[in-house]
Order: sequence, then C-alpha cells, then structure tokens
Amino acid sequence: SGGGGLSPTSSATASGGMSRIDRQVLSSNPLLEAFGNAKTLRNDNSSRFGKYIELQFGIEQFDSTTPPRIAGARIRTYLLEKVRIVSQHEGERNFHIFYQALAAAEACSAPSGLSAGRFGLGGAGAPS
Repeated sequence: SGGGGLSPTSSATASGGMSRIDRQVLSSNPLLEAFGNAKTLRNDNSSRFGKYIELQFGIEQFDSTTPPRIAGARIRTYLLEKVRIVSQHEGERNFHIFYQALAAAEACSAPSGLSAGRFGLGGAGAPS
C-alpha cells in the first residue's frame, strides 16, 4: 500500500485543453505499465500487476455550470507478481522495466558494466 501523490492542478486553457494534472495522471500510466507488464507465453505485454488510482476532484468556481476538475491523484494500492522478479517460465520474460533500463544504459555507451546477460535477462530488448 502507499504511493505517491501528484501535485495540484493549474487551470486548463479556456479552450477546454488538459490541465497539468490531467497530463500527469495520463503520462504516469506508461511508467506503471513498464514496471508491471511482462512477456508471457500467451501475451507479449501481459499485466502482472494491479493498481488503484484515487482521483481527487476540485471545483474552480462555485456554480452549477462548471464541472469539477481533477485536482490530484494518488496510487493507493499496487499489487505485483513478485515471483516473476526471480524466475520466469521458459519463453517468458521479466518485467519490461528491467530491459528498458538496460537498453538505456547500453545506449549511453558509458562503461557501466550493465548488460542483460549479466542479470540473466537473455539480452532481449524491451518491447516498443
């Protein structure tokens, strides 16, 4: 349990555009998916986690014509298939984030000593 909150919103544009908090909530999902999705025998991008995002709403003006807007969000629960971290069935992979982090380290071409083989990840790249 637990999790981080996102900062309060700033007003959206008059044309109905997304506020900063709207963009933060939407852009956090791909990161969470990388930490919680893995390749399985049935699916290359299988969710191996569950999350509950609590959306907090606020009212910018006190009238019946202005709908409430998202004022913040918090991940209240994050469940993870922990056994996948230490072992996978043949033909399956660990969570995508491990491959993405290793690919980023290799792309930086710094002598980091990080490689997929060193961590038993088979050298496979991250899905796009």
